[in-house]
Amino acid sequence: MEKLRGFGLLQRDRLFDHYGDLDSDFHHRPSVWVEPLGDWGPGRVQLVRAPAHGPLDNNISVFWVPDRLRPPGTPLELRYRLHWTQEPPTAPAVAPVIATHVGNLEPLGRLFWIDFAGDDIARRDNGALDADLQIGPGARLLRKSVRKNPADASWRVALEVVAEAPGRAVELRCRLRAGYQ
Repeated sequence: MEKLRGFGLLQRDRLFDHYGDLDSDFHHRPSVWVEPLGDWGPGRVQLVRAPAHGPLDNNISVFWVPDRLRPPGTPLELRYRLHWTQEPPTAPAVAPVIATHVGNLEPLGRLFWIDFAGDDIARRDNGALDADLQIGPGARLLRKSVRKNPADASWRVALEVVAEAPGRAVELRCRLRAGYQ
C-alpha cells in the first residue's frame, strides 16, 4: 500500500468455551491497533504465525515492512499511537468477520469459509448478499457460495480457490455486498 492508515490484531472471540484454557485467559486478551503518525511511506503489513511449541506460546504477530529496506545500522524513525481495547474499533464494520477457516483441496487448491456477523446482515434473507472478491495473480476461483447460517443469522462465504503453482502466496480479499452497499 502507498499510505498506511493503521493495522493490528483484533481479538473478536470473547467466549471462554471456544478456548477452554484456564491459564492463558485468551477470551480476555486485548486487541491492539497501531495508528501511524506521519507518513511511513509505501510498504505492506505482514502477518506471521510461528510454530507453537506449547499451549502458552503466543505465536501470532503483525508488523509493518517498508518497500525500501534501509542498510543495516541505519536508523528508521516511525511515530505511532497504540490503541489497546477490549471493544471493537470505534468505527466497526457493518458486518465484521467473526471466523475464518481454511482447508486443503488437492492438489493446489484451498477451501475458505469466511463467517460474517452483524445486526444489519442478520435481518437479511438468503440471496440478499453477495461476496465482493479480489483474487491476486497466480490463482483462480473455482466456486463461490454466500448463504445465511440459520443457527445464528451470521453469513458464510465459501470459496474454492486453486493456485497456478505450488508454494506461491496469493492475495485474497473478500467482503459482503448488498447492491452498492
